[in-house]
Amino acid sequence: MGRYAEIGTDEFVVSDHSLGGDASQKRDNMDRFVDEVVIHLQNRFGS
Repeated sequence: MGRYAEIGTDEFVVSDHSLGGDASQKRDNMDRFVDEVVIHLQNRFGS
């Protein structure tokens, strides 16, 4: 995702169906995505 940010992409869509089956699992997976991916992009490119 860093490469996309480097070329100027400023949005990334995470499809609902790719996060899991039920609402709890989807929330857990989105939280994990934020903790493991988004935070690094914010640190690298700003928020």
